[in-house]
Amino acid sequence: MELIFGVWRLRVESRPLTKASFGLDIPLNVLRLLSYEVDLVLDPFMGSATTALACQQLNRRFIGCEISEKYWRVAMARIGQHRPGNRTQDGC
Repeated sequence: MELIFGVWRLRVESRPLTKASFGLDIPLNVLRLLSYEVDLVLDPFMGSATTALACQQLNRRFIGCEISEKYWRVAMARIGQHRPGNRTQDGC
C-alpha cells in the first residue's frame, strides 16, 4: 500500500547514460504496481535499459526497442553485465 498512498523517495541518477536517464527506483515501483512475475513488459524507447534491468530484478520478461545504435550498445552492455549468459537479440 505504501507505493499507492505513500510518497516515493527516489534517488537521483548521478551518471546519466542518456538524455533521459533515471534511476531504478521509478521502474521498480511502477512494475511492482502494474505487473506480476513473468509478465511481459514492452519498452518501445529502451534508451540505456533501466526498465529492462528492473524487469530482470523483479522476474519480468521484457522486450526493448531502441532506434539509436549508440544507446542500443549501452543497453546491451548493461543487460549482459547484470545477467551473465543472458541472451540478447537484435530486434525492433
